[in-house]
Amino acid sequence: NLTLTARRDHVKSSLFVFTSGSRNDYTTIRGNFSSPPLEKMKAIIPDVVAAVKDYLKKLIIKYGASKIVVTGLNKAGCTLDVGLFHDYKPHCNTSTNAVIALHNRFLKQELAELRKELPDVLLVYGDMWGPTGWLLHHYRTLGFKQPSDRFCCGNGSKACGSAGLPYCQNAQEYMFWDDRHLTDHSYRMIADPTVGCGPRMR
Repeated sequence: NLTLTARRDHVKSSLFVFTSGSRNDYTTIRGNFSSPPLEKMKAIIPDVVAAVKDYLKKLIIKYGASKIVVTGLNKAGCTLDVGLFHDYKPHCNTSTNAVIALHNRFLKQELAELRKELPDVLLVYGDMWGPTGWLLHHYRTLGFKQPSDRFCCGNGSKACGSAGLPYCQNAQEYMFWDDRHLTDHSYRMIADPTVGCGPRMR
């Protein structure tokens, strides 16, 4: 068993990768049309980003983390559940993407403030927006099937992994597991700097 000092040293020398919330914080609101969904989604952005900042401060101050990559959100308006089933127009849902872009802008501002508060901590923003867009734009050359035609498993109402749903034979040909989750192969493409769409770190 490690001593408390050894544990803190281990945490301090480790690199943490932290996702800034979830697309679910915003896209689930689209199902409620009793008030303008776009305004409802925008209204919760400060609270979502503030919760991210509070958790990061806890990770740094309480546990001693000193190297953290915080990833922004990807283009949730280009996933098939938002695109195909909510006023889909050839490519992406612009209102959902506008909210995600605003989330990322708020996040970068909060990270800049946090760097000023904690100058000894390496705090980096990892861009997922650009790489996801690149992946969608270059899917043919990367060997993926047409994203809007089909996905590896799931059927639009049930997510991949639900009982009774078959899996595709070759997951590497599919960008999405189901109508909203990127496949492991897609994430490998995004993470691989030799492919050309790897996350930009700032």
